[in-house]
Amino acid sequence: MKKQHMIKISVLALLVSIAPLLSYAWGAKGHRAIGRIAEKHLNKKALAEVRRLLGDESMAMVGTWADEVIRTEKYKDSQPWHYINIPKGLDRGGVHAFLAENREKKTAYSGIQEMVTILKDKSKSSDERADALKFLIHIVGDMHQPMHCGRLEDRGGNDIPVLWRRDSTNLHAIWDSQVIDGIGLSFSEMAEEYDRLDRGSIREMQRASIEDWFYSSYQISERIYGEIEANPSATQNTYMYVRQHRDDIKVAIRNAGYRLAGLLNYIL
Repeated sequence: MKKQHMIKISVLALLVSIAPLLSYAWGAKGHRAIGRIAEKHLNKKALAEVRRLLGDESMAMVGTWADEVIRTEKYKDSQPWHYINIPKGLDRGGVHAFLAENREKKTAYSGIQEMVTILKDKSKSSDERADALKFLIHIVGDMHQPMHCGRLEDRGGNDIPVLWRRDSTNLHAIWDSQVIDGIGLSFSEMAEEYDRLDRGSIREMQRASIEDWFYSSYQISERIYGEIEANPSATQNTYMYVRQHRDDIKVAIRNAGYRLAGLLNYIL
């Protein structure tokens, strides 16, 4: 009995130790809100192809699939597609240049390019294209989480310790889950509340290049870094921190949905 007890403790300790590695950027609700918004803005042709590839599953429901398959043998090496770390202090041209210089490395940027290539290739099997679609839905969501385009120097905020109330965590982790959870909306409520732009504004946003998607997310991350550098205890007042960043969450989720829809309308 004592040996079994020790095994249980060891397993529990292991699960606790790896829990931060298994958390989802935006959590399930952020990814699902993005998928819901994107699906609503697909044209008829793209929507038909998405439904053919996903079958009974919606874009909202497959939003976290790419996080789940990291644990599988087939996709155990897919984690680098979920983020990109960019050096601090770059302007728009600098970010564009960094992306170009590192386009052969496995990152969120190259992941989007790879999934687009697969989806456009009708000679690929439906299963392969379906997996590429699921990855694309997720990666576009991930890179709109600002800390997934965070600084190279601190691994996207993972090396910046902060307190969330009294709990020790890091800057990346709170943006993965606590900030969006603090808003208190379900994914369907987010999708409904955030999807309020007029058609002209949506089309204008969809004209932006993928490189500019990364730059806009990077800009938000740089502001988040600046706030913590100016006030390292800013995250302890969780109510005020969430309130301060409600619009950042709204813009990121909304933009990800619109941009994902625009991309799929173009390639499918």
